[in-house]
Amino acid sequence: MRRIPGISAVLATCLAAAGVSVLALAPAGVAGPASPSAAAAISAHQASQPQQRQIGVTTLTHFKVVLTATRGGPGHRLQATVTAKGYRRSAGHWTLIAAKRVGPVNGWEWFSVDTCSLTATQFKDNVHPSPPFIRFDSMKASLVLGPALGCSATFSKRWTP
Repeated sequence: MRRIPGISAVLATCLAAAGVSVLALAPAGVAGPASPSAAAAISAHQASQPQQRQIGVTTLTHFKVVLTATRGGPGHRLQATVTAKGYRRSAGHWTLIAAKRVGPVNGWEWFSVDTCSLTATQFKDNVHPSPPFIRFDSMKASLVLGPALGCSATFSKRWTP
């Protein structure tokens, strides 16, 4: 491990264990690219935003689903709300169709919620309706209920392109 001036070995070890990468620190008295007031503004903005983590993604040719867990607010810090965002590919980029909640608000455990399974079905516009075409994009997901509880029932969501 490389020693970084100004940071104790214990702090550097803790940061490394937490997965935090410290690229460089300016010595005391040297102005960096951001002023203390800018750093405080960034910190205040991050504190006002709920903590989120991506728990699953599946991508097809023209449809993508992203599952995100959002940590609960005060009084619900151990819970999370899961949302599924459906995207449609058009003109070379992904466009959000809609975001849909998966399960109840604060219905998942923040530290254990994860994806057991995630599948997507893409809108098919057949010229001849034989076989019948699918008129929507959809996903089916099952999430981890808790460390010893296993997976949830399957949740289905549909997006009309």
